[in-house]
Amino acid sequence: KIGIGVAAHGSYALIGAVAMLGGVTRITISLTVILIETTGSVQFGLPIFLTSLTASMIGHLFNEGIYDIHIELKHVPFLTWDPPGWYKCLRACDVMSLNPITIPSRAKAGKILALLQDCTHNGFPVVL
Repeated sequence: KIGIGVAAHGSYALIGAVAMLGGVTRITISLTVILIETTGSVQFGLPIFLTSLTASMIGHLFNEGIYDIHIELKHVPFLTWDPPGWYKCLRACDVMSLNPITIPSRAKAGKILALLQDCTHNGFPVVL
């Protein structure tokens, strides 16, 4: 015997559950915090985090996470991390109208109502 203890069976079950959840959901830090709170033991923190990180990285090699897949399946409009390449050379003056309709910070309700009824868009800058 070389003095190395045997881990309890529950430890293997915990790490297996972390690997499955980390690979499917791709949430590493929050999964680690939730399971540390659930077990009530900080000693599992590093193994849980490393297992979750490894499962997430390996999952990214094969497909997207389950939440990303469901966002696409339900056709939810979702912005990507990076804008399209042609957005990088645009300035505000390239996309704004020449004479914007503004609402002053102190305006009467009738004027605002008339403005909302006459315009086809819904964005109005507030001028202070």
